[in-house]
Amino acid sequence: MIATGLWKMRKRRVYRVCDRSAVPVLVASALIMAALGIRDSFVLYSLPCICRRHGQRTYQAVAQVVAHQRCNLKNSRVTCTAARSDNADVSSSGAAASTDNEGKKTLPPKTLQAEEDVDLWTYIFGKPGELRRDLGMMNTSPERVLVAGFLAIVIGLTSNLWGQTEFLIDLIPAAGQQAVNLHLDSIYAVGGLRAYYGDEYEARYPREWLFDQRVALAKFGQTNPDDIYTSRGKRPKGPLGISPDAAWGPPGGGQRPVKERENLSVVRQLLPPKPTGAPADIETILQDPDASLTKMLSETIAPAGSKKKAVPLRAERRSKVARGQTNIYYEYEWRTSFDAGFSRRTYSSAALGPPDAQGRRYLYTLALVLPEDEVLKATGVVEQVPRIIQDFYVKSS
Repeated sequence: MIATGLWKMRKRRVYRVCDRSAVPVLVASALIMAALGIRDSFVLYSLPCICRRHGQRTYQAVAQVVAHQRCNLKNSRVTCTAARSDNADVSSSGAAASTDNEGKKTLPPKTLQAEEDVDLWTYIFGKPGELRRDLGMMNTSPERVLVAGFLAIVIGLTSNLWGQTEFLIDLIPAAGQQAVNLHLDSIYAVGGLRAYYGDEYEARYPREWLFDQRVALAKFGQTNPDDIYTSRGKRPKGPLGISPDAAWGPPGGGQRPVKERENLSVVRQLLPPKPTGAPADIETILQDPDASLTKMLSETIAPAGSKKKAVPLRAERRSKVARGQTNIYYEYEWRTSFDAGFSRRTYSSAALGPPDAQGRRYLYTLALVLPEDEVLKATGVVEQVPRIIQDFYVKSS
């Protein structure tokens, strides 16, 4: 459509009276009008508007092209007779306005004065009623353009087009806090992290990471839970009753070498009540943080003969208040070195969930595993580790 219109302009030498700089405007406007669903040819109807500032002579020349092309439009709402009539009116008025006593064609002084004094708004949108008239020639209206623009903004913000919604949330702190309160951070990242809301806990993960599909299938009974751990379906040695409730990782992370893999998971373990029937207490189970971390590393993470060595780095017991509830968290950090010549850093936080009617409680443990080289560089996910650990929340009652 655009190429045809430009070719016909060239053939009738409209370029002599219409500035060639109007061509980029014509092409860009045609794309916009096509998005708005305008059916008739934009080239035929918009040339008078674009070239209006070049005088009555330009309008007359363009009107001849428009009148000729309207006759060839099968579905045009304007008949050929009306088009020729409009052309005749424009031609007669143009001749009367642009011919002086000596027979020379020239623009009236009044027209020149009006064009010199026109303001920017009138220069762009025309005089009152001209914009609606011009848009009406293209089977649209200012209202339709405004509605389309409003819908485009709504759709763009809802779909987070080009990350604009997350950009606005990070730009306005109050918007980010409101998104957290409404749990919208499970859809839009706030501060680079998305949220996952479980039944008894909340966890946050990097915006680029994806939920582990094996864990999702196992939760919905679509696959064998043993397949979560290894591709061969072999469950590693460890306490029974432990299963990952959620897990995340970068796209294609499972295809990376072991030394480059990074993941975040939340594991839960069902704990029976005390012999007295009272719910289990995390301080009674783990006791001293340093002693419990050393015991876990020597017995579970890196036992003798496992071809790896685990070194404790930090162990802390903290009491955090969130959502009006107070809970106790055990936070650990350690480095695991493998005989293959690489190391991995693990950050962990554990807390007990609310007891059920029988006094049983789930122990929820968040674990973030990163390559040691990445931790030493202090880039990427490493910068978000404090927030991931701090924002881990487990209901206490």
